[in-house]
Amino acid sequence: MKRMPSLTTTIRISCGAAMCALLAVPMACSSDNSSGGSPEAGTTGGATGSGGSASGGKTSTGGTTSATGGASGSGGSVVGTGGTTGGSGGTATGGAATGGSGGSSTGGSGGSAEAGTPDGGPACSAPANAADAKVCLTFDPEKITVLDRPDLDGKGTLIIQAFDTANPSSTTVPLKTIFYPPPTDAGLATTDVYSLPQIDIDGLPETAYVRVLFVDNPAWFLTQSGLTYGMFIGGFDLTQGVLPPPALRALPLTKGKGTLKAETLTALRLFTTTVKLMDSVTPADDGQGPISVGAFDVAAAAGQPVLGGVQLPCTDITKGPVNVTGFLYGSGDFWLIGQLDDFNQGGLSKPGSIVSLGGGTNGQSAPDSQKVTVAADQYSLSVQQVTLNFVIPGSTGFAPYACPGSGSDAGTPDAGH
Repeated sequence: MKRMPSLTTTIRISCGAAMCALLAVPMACSSDNSSGGSPEAGTTGGATGSGGSASGGKTSTGGTTSATGGASGSGGSVVGTGGTTGGSGGTATGGAATGGSGGSSTGGSGGSAEAGTPDGGPACSAPANAADAKVCLTFDPEKITVLDRPDLDGKGTLIIQAFDTANPSSTTVPLKTIFYPPPTDAGLATTDVYSLPQIDIDGLPETAYVRVLFVDNPAWFLTQSGLTYGMFIGGFDLTQGVLPPPALRALPLTKGKGTLKAETLTALRLFTTTVKLMDSVTPADDGQGPISVGAFDVAAAAGQPVLGGVQLPCTDITKGPVNVTGFLYGSGDFWLIGQLDDFNQGGLSKPGSIVSLGGGTNGQSAPDSQKVTVAADQYSLSVQQVTLNFVIPGSTGFAPYACPGSGSDAGTPDAGH
């Protein structure tokens, strides 16, 4: 049985400074209605960790968990990341039980928010207070083949938070927070992601913003922020991508009525790979700095949506290959692109950084050795290797940087330009 932590009172989704500067190329996400079920991203970010967690787990909107330790012993942190939007609420196949416009026997054009389907399907009753609105959520998780391991077995805890703002910060107090199953004295309880019941949330304003997290991977509770592999998520607007952190989608409700809303939940799939410095490449500094890996559905990723990834803390890549663990979402072809921020500048594609490109006619694409094809029901995958093979020029005169405690270079954690 999966061991879950004791219940804490705060659930945070935040974007740490280090996590917001993750990838070597600009990041965005697929649209709400894209085929293939692109997930809704949590707010990016989360703390980086060293010494990879046992259940381990890139940035961008959502909390992070430690990734597996690499060859040099570095851990990784997870980034926020993704999620498809749910469908709009309301039933279109039946007239309202209490009446409604066009409520014919073959289906009306609307019907009241309290209406159920003619065959006795879900219904949403009116709120207790006529001055409030109410939403009744049903869930459609992405169909994934779960695995016989506690972080990918499809069993976990559902966390729903309702806000009155599209961009809640780590200190924003939710209007409502619901755990399912309800916690016990022993801590959080678990259920199967494919057995979630309808959840009713009363006492809401006429416009609410609802974030949905089904936490399959217990490692998420180490930080309770960001996203990691082994989650199913909903409620985020990915039309502008995951950097900057995506806003929550507005959920229009009606005062004095209940609204039935079907929420799509998209799986965050585990990926593992190894990051290696090409033997013939000489770093502009010493090859020490934060490592990031991003997942894209195109090889020429500049300006394209980021579909997951991972970030590790300061690592010395000259000591050998580093194992990393992250997440991505969706299915089909993906390319992983890596970067080592050799001068710890905290930005994207800065001079002196070492990146993994070189493919395509202009050398600005990821090589096919960093490509993987993900099946529609696949929950875990691996990419053979991400090779850092190109140093971005222009860093002459930059102050050197070394990982804290490494004993080399004169740099400090904030050195560089």
